[in-house]
Amino acid sequence: MSMGLGRRMSALGLDLWLVLSLGRMALGARDHFVRDVGILLLVAVAVVGVVTAVIVSAARCRRYDIHRHGLVLRGRRGEQVAVMLWASVDPGRIILSTPSRRVRAWTPRGLLDWATRPTIVLINGWVRGPNDLSQGRRHRYDTGTYDYPFGWWQLGVTDPVHLLTAIESAMIADGHAARGLTAAALSQSYSAGPATLAAARELERASADSVIGIAQQ
Repeated sequence: MSMGLGRRMSALGLDLWLVLSLGRMALGARDHFVRDVGILLLVAVAVVGVVTAVIVSAARCRRYDIHRHGLVLRGRRGEQVAVMLWASVDPGRIILSTPSRRVRAWTPRGLLDWATRPTIVLINGWVRGPNDLSQGRRHRYDTGTYDYPFGWWQLGVTDPVHLLTAIESAMIADGHAARGLTAAALSQSYSAGPATLAAARELERASADSVIGIAQQ
C-alpha cells in the first residue's frame, strides 16, 4: 500500500469515527453527552498535535552540509541531491524571504502551514550539475523567468544568521571576497510572496552578468 493511499485511508477512518461519534452523541442519553464532547475534544487536540509534529519534522529533516568548496543539499533520507559551489555564488545576490503573517487558507492544513513556515534564505548560484543538467529542483525558487545557468537556491532555516555566518566564513576560507555577506543578506529581507519574487527577479543573474559582490568600506 502506498503512503498516499495509507494517509487517505487513515483520514477516511477518522472521518467515519467522528461521524459515528456525533451520531451517538445526538441519539444517546443526555448524561453521556458531556463525556462524549470531552472525548472528542481530547481526540481533536491529539490529532492536531500529531499532524503539527509531523509537519515540523518534515520541514526540518532536510540538511545542508557546509564544506570547503561548497554546500551540499541533502534530501529527507540524508541523500545528496545537489551541490552549490562557492565559486558560483555571488555574495551580493543573497536575500531573505520572511514568512507572511497572513493566513492563506483558514483550514487545519493552512493554519499549520502558517504556524510552521520557516524563513527562507535565497542564494543565487550555479544550478547545473553533471552533463549540464539541472539539479536540485526541490531546493530551487522559481521566478518564472528564463532558465539561466544561474538560479535561486532556497534554504528553509530556523536560524538564518547562523547559516549565513557559516557560509560567509566558508567562502572567505575558500578564497572568495565574501566579507560582509551576512550583514548584506540580512539587509535584503522581503515578505514571502510578491515582494520576494520582485526582488529575486531584479537580482536575476544571466551567464554574461558580472558579480555584484559586497561593497567594502
